[in-house]
Amino acid sequence: MYIELVRQFINRGYYAPVSTLQEETENAQKDNSELYHSLFLFKTIPQTVAQADSEVYLNEIILDIDRKKANNGDELVLLETQEVYKEIKKQFGITPSVYFSGNGYHLYIPDIFDFGILEETSVVNYTIKKYFPTADNIYDKTRIIRAPNTINKKSGLYKTLLTEEELFSSPSEIKAKAKEPTNEWHTPITEYQTFPEKKAYMRKTITHSPTITTNPNVTCMQHLYNEGATEGSRHTSMLRLTSAFRRAGIPLSGIKAMLYNWSPNQEKEEVDKIVDYTFNKGYSYSCKDPVMSKYCDSKCYYYKNKNYEEEIYTAEESLKDYIKFLEKDIVSYAMNFNYIYKLPHNFHILPGEFVLVIAETKIGKSAWVQNLIVKFNTLKTLYLSLEMSPRLTFRRFLQIAHGYSKNQIAENAETLSIDPLQHIEISSNLNDLEGITRYIKEKDFKVLVVDVIDGLKTTSRADDKMEALAPELKRIANDLDIIVIGIHHISKYASRESKLDIHSGKGSSGAEQKADKIFGIEGNREGTLRKIKVLGARDESTFEIFAESDPVNFRFYQLIGETK
Repeated sequence: MYIELVRQFINRGYYAPVSTLQEETENAQKDNSELYHSLFLFKTIPQTVAQADSEVYLNEIILDIDRKKANNGDELVLLETQEVYKEIKKQFGITPSVYFSGNGYHLYIPDIFDFGILEETSVVNYTIKKYFPTADNIYDKTRIIRAPNTINKKSGLYKTLLTEEELFSSPSEIKAKAKEPTNEWHTPITEYQTFPEKKAYMRKTITHSPTITTNPNVTCMQHLYNEGATEGSRHTSMLRLTSAFRRAGIPLSGIKAMLYNWSPNQEKEEVDKIVDYTFNKGYSYSCKDPVMSKYCDSKCYYYKNKNYEEEIYTAEESLKDYIKFLEKDIVSYAMNFNYIYKLPHNFHILPGEFVLVIAETKIGKSAWVQNLIVKFNTLKTLYLSLEMSPRLTFRRFLQIAHGYSKNQIAENAETLSIDPLQHIEISSNLNDLEGITRYIKEKDFKVLVVDVIDGLKTTSRADDKMEALAPELKRIANDLDIIVIGIHHISKYASRESKLDIHSGKGSSGAEQKADKIFGIEGNREGTLRKIKVLGARDESTFEIFAESDPVNFRFYQLIGETK
């Protein structure tokens, strides 16, 4: 079996036998460098980093519980980790190995769900989400995780194995241990009971009464209460319910009475302990919380703006959030144009950003965006083809990927490889914002492309659709922490001008104001020369390049510095 090893977030695509991980970790310690490894094992070395065509194997499940964006975040993430630890011991009869990751915690357990060899990994995410809802959704074939006993250069702390006694100590004591490297490795559990029947199955609910009649105030928590206590997630759900009930003005005694009924099989002393702790600490959860967002309902007062708790951070909270952002593997979540074009500097499109691409009709704005999506093949993409048919859009993706004419695609259709496009899904009828948001959450996309923005539905009565849609697309980028690329037509006035600027888009200035980056493509419809330029960017230096647009295969070739 092979494992992908990554140093310092760079040089993706290096695979080595899994037996070398400990040796590589020791080398990383000597070099004082960061080291990451893939979550899955590979029977054969994948041909691409996207790894979409590779069967993978999961010998251990790693539950990643990150520090929450809240006051007392260190205490909260430790408390949740402790409760997941206790629940695993109680429900599955095994003792997890726990590492402090530098920001949160990693719990290692054997493959108790008997996943075995996998071609498609969503079953892992669905199962973990059902039984361990506080753990992050991390299981795709390209994801990497920090290796044990290696340094986090942003925090200066090491990923450190904890004993049970250390796990139940304090955040400050745990961080003190993580200041120095160790060579302590956990021993994988080899004898354990498997539960294949729990794999991605419907949740097992404990009967309870009474239910509560839902109203538009924090509807998600009402749905959670009515569903009843669920094995494996009872504690984490109770934390959220207590917090929501406290914020609704229900007294401590009333909350306990409601939760006794909600979880009738649980000892009252255990309920009291959880409720008292949460109530007295004043913990609050926002609409972005993974448990609350799971039960999100469009009837809720907070549904549109997702502002049940306003995100206001102290300087310390802001720094920790920024450090966490820097720790991400940039290849797996961002677009750096310096990887595909020869530029004088890096230029990134990052999660949370809304990007606008404008150009005259028939200049190739859709084709250029399709070129980007093909090249950034580690980013799982939902492409909404709202102007062209999905069949035509897919054929053009094939042409770009293989460099073929449409006739060559037709002649070789049965033997063409779709490996370069495995990260892309196409839809032509998913055009309502609520449905788009829900589907992105379910499939964990990293990029949303809307081609074109005018094709989306809106319930707004505004005369200009862009005035209503642009803020919603920016909200989706922010709330889901993804890249949103919107393709948009230019105005009639702009089409008569020789140059584009940030105000050239059709309609009001709503899109330009909300967009983090705006690209313009200029050229003559009768020719193939195109100028691609950044018309505006909030946090990057702009650039412009000249490219040749090939009408045969829809590829764009940079004229200076790019080899065909």
